[in-house]
Amino acid sequence: MKTLLESYYSSRKGSMESTHAIGQPRKNHYVWLSLLVLMSTATFARLAMINRPFAADSESTACGFAVPIARNYVRYGPVASRFAGVMNVDQVARDNWVIYAHHPPLVPLLVAAVQSVAGVFEWTARMIPSLFSLTSTALLFAMAQWRFGLLVAFIAGILYAFCPMTIVFGGMPEYINGQLVFFALATVESYARWDQTHSPRWIVALVIFFILGALSDWPIFYLVPVLSTHYLLSRSSRSRALLCLFPFWAARVIFHHQGMLHTWPVLFLVGMYVVITSRRIIARDWIALRPHLVPLLLLGWGALHLFVGIQGNYWQEWWSVILTPGLAFAAALGIEVVIDFLPYVLRRPGPITVLLAVAVMVFIASSFQVAKSFSEEWITQGWVPVQDYTLKELGTTIQSISGVGEGILTSDTTHEPALWFYADRQIRPGITSSEKLNQSLSAGPYPLYYEYLQPKGPSPRWFVMPASHQIQFQPLAAELDARFPHHLVNGFMVYQFY
Repeated sequence: MKTLLESYYSSRKGSMESTHAIGQPRKNHYVWLSLLVLMSTATFARLAMINRPFAADSESTACGFAVPIARNYVRYGPVASRFAGVMNVDQVARDNWVIYAHHPPLVPLLVAAVQSVAGVFEWTARMIPSLFSLTSTALLFAMAQWRFGLLVAFIAGILYAFCPMTIVFGGMPEYINGQLVFFALATVESYARWDQTHSPRWIVALVIFFILGALSDWPIFYLVPVLSTHYLLSRSSRSRALLCLFPFWAARVIFHHQGMLHTWPVLFLVGMYVVITSRRIIARDWIALRPHLVPLLLLGWGALHLFVGIQGNYWQEWWSVILTPGLAFAAALGIEVVIDFLPYVLRRPGPITVLLAVAVMVFIASSFQVAKSFSEEWITQGWVPVQDYTLKELGTTIQSISGVGEGILTSDTTHEPALWFYADRQIRPGITSSEKLNQSLSAGPYPLYYEYLQPKGPSPRWFVMPASHQIQFQPLAAELDARFPHHLVNGFMVYQFY
């Protein structure tokens, strides 16, 4: 019985210098078995992350727009705000809404659809983007298998699904997420199929997927200049030579991108792929390059987004999920280059299977370790204070002791969206002194995350202080003890103003 590698070698003629006939997928049970293994392991990885508590980290901070907007779609209905985002927490009057209208509505709408049925939890917030990350994995596998065979497809799927970038942000309910990536992949595939067949149905598919991507987030529009450039250059034999600029441009983007969340081995493999592809472009080997249209378009999309939005990419790591499918695809093709350089004794099906299996296991294990370290980076780097409580514990305590429409004060100073998610109450955080306390006891504005401000709110009824803050902010605690009745709830001191 053939192994996966034997199937690969029997279908592969020569090295990367040869190409597979596009449109001739290898229909054998190894393809389905490989896809089953890939999707099963990827599903387990997503399930392991789907119910992780929101905390003070990049993933949770990124969710500060879409998650409360989805909750308010459930609470008020999307038509009430004309599909604009309502940023408030708790039940507030319409004239007190804080509106956010800088992103299209499809991401929070789909999250709201799940939460309207299953309730508001971490896993319901992450379910839709997690499903799209899984379908992106399957689609990337299919795109690679159709053009380059089973080995490249399987490795591309592994690199995409288990890259630390995907582990950390693959289930993130934010606008730039797996949902956007999936519609971009489908748009690129539709364009590539149309470029080959000129069938109108692929134009229809391209338009549908592009519109769905546009309803998810704006970076899908970066595909317009990328696809247009290919279309114009591919129609002129004299202008094809300009394509030689692309691999060097992509290489600059890739190697200036930090290697933590995409890993340096992946970037190294992409670099090898870029070098080989550059040689083909310089040699004008257009026939050999034809199957490479999809990975080059994906790299171009990610690189353009990285360059144009360089400041946003610098501060918000999750923006680079747009680069992940192109890197995974190119790195899988780079592995072909590495295999070709190995001695023949190591390129035989048995040894190469062992080598690849070990490499995959090491990659997955190290990716989870990197993802764990990255998720804890804000604390280890001292960007947020180390606390003896979690934002989930504080938020759920606030919600348990208060009623709808009541205002809350707290001495917590993190100002993270996770606190508002779990509390779902009108909160004034950062009350750490008697002076701030007295200034905050009247009705008036209530702050929201990201420096948004709810214009009106009630006089606060409760103060919730973590136990450790009784020592850290001792003068404030002493005044609260003297003026207001209080009791301990879940390790937090709760004071009632009226």
